[in-house]
Amino acid sequence: MLRVQLVLAATALVSGILLLAKSCSGHGQAWSDLVTGEHLRTVAWHQVRLIPAYLLIALGYSLLAWPLVEGFCLGLGLVC
Repeated sequence: MLRVQLVLAATALVSGILLLAKSCSGHGQAWSDLVTGEHLRTVAWHQVRLIPAYLLIALGYSLLAWPLVEGFCLGLGLVC
């Protein structure tokens, strides 16, 4: 379950950076060029710096959700 959450968090990170770069194109040519060119590395680096926080959130969700998942599996007679 943690693996799935980590994949989802990584997908959200990459899609967030791509959506930011894409959405900047509608704010004028100078702003778009600035963000998607010269400062895209800075924007991406700030997002990468958030990865430890994303990992802590994924771990917290896993710890909170595990009793619910285990109870649901036991209720259905499944082995989790």
